[in-house]
Amino acid sequence: MKFVSSIPAVLLILLAGNTATASRPVSEPQSSLPIELASEKQWVQTQPTTDTLSLVRTLRNLLAIDVRSFDSSLSITAAGPTFSFSTDIQIQTITAQPNQFQSRVQFVDPNKGTTPYYTFTSDGQQVWIYDSEQNIYSVMTYREFQDEYKNNFLAGFFTSFFFGVLEEAGENTEFLLSIPEEQLLQDDAFLTSMEASLGVQNSTMGTETFNGTQYTTLSYADPEGDFTMTMFIDPATSLIEDIHIMGQTQGLDMFMREDVVHKAPPASLPQDLFTFVPPAGAQLSETPISIGPF
Repeated sequence: MKFVSSIPAVLLILLAGNTATASRPVSEPQSSLPIELASEKQWVQTQPTTDTLSLVRTLRNLLAIDVRSFDSSLSITAAGPTFSFSTDIQIQTITAQPNQFQSRVQFVDPNKGTTPYYTFTSDGQQVWIYDSEQNIYSVMTYREFQDEYKNNFLAGFFTSFFFGVLEEAGENTEFLLSIPEEQLLQDDAFLTSMEASLGVQNSTMGTETFNGTQYTTLSYADPEGDFTMTMFIDPATSLIEDIHIMGQTQGLDMFMREDVVHKAPPASLPQDLFTFVPPAGAQLSETPISIGPF
């Protein structure tokens, strides 16, 4: 699932690169993101599409909100010549900048209802993983969780994408948000260049009706050809509401879907929300906790 984190880099480079033509005080540090300025001759001026406008708003939405609360339903199916597998997972998440989150993960058993739960708790520097059934926990750095932990996708693809956008924006966030949206949306050169760049960055945009709702879609193909990921964006709210991933691994055809329900964040957060306190009798595991069948 590592390619999920590469999508924010593509989009933020586009957004930072194409807003670089806006005036910037000399005293401000220059953007660390690769920037290529497009001359008027490079781009054919066309009417920007609704899809592109929705993507611009979505990126700015992700950067602007410090605290998010959402529930996810993650379904995973895999099938091969002699093997098939399916599971449903419920995820409850609260996130805050920078890199802080708490996710509660429960597998759904059709016969028993929900099963014992797992939690991921990140204070931005470290991540604690807790298994309630065995009453054990493990700890690793945030970077190890994102880059090396095999079960990190169980925190949700949206969470991974959200933090990827924040990380790629970095110190550029304030600058990217300082440009009025109206200015961006009236800049045909910027919008046209974003559309053209998406076409050569393994990404395509479109419109698709899913479950009776029409969405703006952004699809990204893994350069290695293993997976394709499609995000479904509600054009009315600029929120990512569904994420689909399909492909092959180890001879299995896989399909994963995350249905994201955004909620109003709490008015205030407990100071210790993103600090893990081991429950009574919990033991520290020397190795990273393996979750469920994964």
